Amino acid sequence: MDNEPYRELTHTQAIVFLAASYFDRGFRVTMELTLPNKRRADIFLVNPFGFYEIIEVKTEFSSTVIGEALNKYGPWCNSLHLAVPGLLERAIRQAAAIPRWRHHFDRVGLIGVYPCSYVQHRPAAKQSLHPKICDIIAELLDRHPG
Repeated sequence: MDNEPYRELTHTQAIVFLAASYFDRGFRVTMELTLPNKRRADIFLVNPFGFYEIIEVKTEFSSTVIGEALNKYGPWCNSLHLAVPGLLERAIRQAAAIPRWRHHFDRVGLIGVYPCSYVQHRPAAKQSLHPKICDIIAELLDRHPG
């Protein structure tokens, strides 16, 4: 039996773990993709249906973090997910009940990341992208080694 205390994944460990997990599920995975607005997405996914998803891994959390993530990454994906270490994730789910945070939470998916697994606690809202944005992203992905 393992007597070591529970350890949360670091930011980098969470990115690598999630990227590998989504790759195994058939997603095209690009880590650390620099978007046209010069922001870097931790994980940029193209799901098996061709939709663009971004997973942003955070080790700190506040309503400001969610708002900033929506502003930085929202225009470039069909859905945006916030992934956080397991223990922090519990606090976030409790905070989601606060009414002033609801407008942000309703759009962003929530993924709890653990040393050997992840759980999607809340799906991200889907949004349509303008065809020009889709073309820009497709070009960007063609140039990125993935």
